[in-house]
Amino acid sequence: MKELALKKLDVLLDPEGLLRRILNLAVKQVGASSGSLMLLNPNTGSLDIEVAVGLGARARQAKLKLGEGITGYVASTGKIERIDDVKEDRRYVQLDSRIRSEMAVPLLLNEQVIGILNVDSTRLAAFNDLHEHQMLSLSQQASEWIKLAWDINQLRVKGDQLEALVDMGQVIISQNELEEVLQRITQDSLRLMKARLSSIMLLSEDGEELSLKTWAGASSAYIQRPNLRVSESLVGVVVKRLRPLAVLNVQENQNYYQTELARKEGLVSMLSVPLVF
Repeated sequence: MKELALKKLDVLLDPEGLLRRILNLAVKQVGASSGSLMLLNPNTGSLDIEVAVGLGARARQAKLKLGEGITGYVASTGKIERIDDVKEDRRYVQLDSRIRSEMAVPLLLNEQVIGILNVDSTRLAAFNDLHEHQMLSLSQQASEWIKLAWDINQLRVKGDQLEALVDMGQVIISQNELEEVLQRITQDSLRLMKARLSSIMLLSEDGEELSLKTWAGASSAYIQRPNLRVSESLVGVVVKRLRPLAVLNVQENQNYYQTELARKEGLVSMLSVPLVF
């Protein structure tokens, strides 16, 4: 990893570029035909390919569960696997028919698996003990660099969030009209969270319904939807419990009021928080 450390420190500002550079170094170091770097998705629990080299489009879109395939097995055990002939291994999930041998090494952070660095070859038994040692060394250093890139990115996100919150505060102080304040908060929330859509709903005086007040990124179909009944809607849970609610996929949640609208709008995850006065 010296080449990365000495010549490409700026790559830390580009997490995807860092992952691609790590993978390129691994493929080059062991003479592999192809390779991929997968990270563990904390929301879904699946292994998602972040970057790939020498693999087709179908292979790059693959997602594996823990324990599924050789890479999934490595993710579940935290131990390196070297396979001389993938066709003789029942665990192997074929992503490319040309691949004959494979080596997968876990990326560990605080003894927890965060991803898998995987290299393949079109030759049988392409990898040896030296290659295994090189990959283990590379993976250890790669995990440290990935953590550093994540920390830097988190600081940048927090900086953006602080800036947005300061802007919101200034707007609240300077604006006289409630609707203007709410509209600005909605727009800033969209930018702050890098969301597809943001809206503010207000509770009726009788506490029975939520009506759409302001929005950003919404289509006409979303804007024209009927008021939500607190007793029947998913967002109503936020009102009753006065606690934030995060939903991984509203399209698959039976309590979400309009799943068909969500599919048409391309809405998947949702975060809803109460405004309490």
